[in-house]
Amino acid sequence: MNKHLYKPALLVLLLASCTSFRVNETPSPNRSWDHWNAASIAPRIDRFFLGYDSDIDGSFSNKLSNDFAHVRKTCARVFLHHNEDNPFQY
Repeated sequence: MNKHLYKPALLVLLLASCTSFRVNETPSPNRSWDHWNAASIAPRIDRFFLGYDSDIDGSFSNKLSNDFAHVRKTCARVFLHHNEDNPFQY
């Protein structure tokens, strides 16, 4: 191979490996999963300690109301022996 072709080939390989030159890549609307972004620290802490993910759960009040509904249903099944999903229980 000619010695003069190494530099353009190296430049083409270098540009092909850059992520900023990808055409089909669409940016994500929420950068909370990007660990290189400083704004992702608070959502990651919420996800780890509270189990709350804003992308999946919606608002935090909706998450709390859903969790409370699950706790209420479990308590009713265990302590009151009431299973609303059982069609044979009256």
